[in-house]
This record gives sequence, structure tokens and C-alpha cells, in this order.
Amino acid sequence: MVEVAEKSAKRPVRGMPSLPQVQRTDRRLASETIAELVQAYRDGATTTDLRLRYDLSQGSVIKILREHGVTMRNQGLGDGDTATAAELYRGGATLAQLGEYFGVSPNAVRRAVTSAGVVMRARGRTCA
Repeated sequence: MVEVAEKSAKRPVRGMPSLPQVQRTDRRLASETIAELVQAYRDGATTTDLRLRYDLSQGSVIKILREHGVTMRNQGLGDGDTATAAELYRGGATLAQLGEYFGVSPNAVRRAVTSAGVVMRARGRTCA
């Protein structure tokens, strides 16, 4: 028993694994930059535009806007756009292409066209 205690006393003690560092966007961005982002959204920029312009995640952009009391615009397709997107998708356009065209995510396009009764193609295929 004494030998085991002596051996364990000679072993180095393992430290706690380091936790990933969380960066808060309000500490990473200057208050002037946040004010610019908020004003750009109010002036009509999309959250996708802001994400790319300020090198942030979509969630970070939305969080900043909500924290500053901004009323969010519709993040999906409008009713008129849904019919057009469904027609274009049936014609062979991809969800990614339609998302870029309408300024929304491919997932928003998918939700809209499936709600309009469109059957999704297998991934990676177009009807050309």
C-alpha cells in the first residue's frame, strides 16, 4: 500500500481541460460598429448581408438586433415569392440558387416550397 501511495505521489497531477473561449459580440465589436449594423438593418440590409459584411454568424447578427430592440422583418419568403420559388424549383433551380436569388437561406426556401406542396428532389440533383 505504501508503494502505491509513493508512486501516485510522483505522478504529475492532471489539470482541468481548458474550456473553449466564448467571445461575446458586444465585446468583440465596437459600439460604433454595432450601431452601424443596427442602422444598416433598419435601412433595409438583410441579416445575411450583415453576417457577411461584419464576419459574424447569423445567430450573432440576430442577437445584436434583438438586444437593440430592432423589430425583425420576415425571415422567410413572402406569399408571392413562394409561388415563384416553387415554379423555379420545379424547373430545376436548386434551393441554394433560390435562396441567393430571394435573399433568404436555402432552408427558408425549402420550408416555403414544401408548404406549397412541392416534392423535394434527392439532394445534389437538378431537373435539367
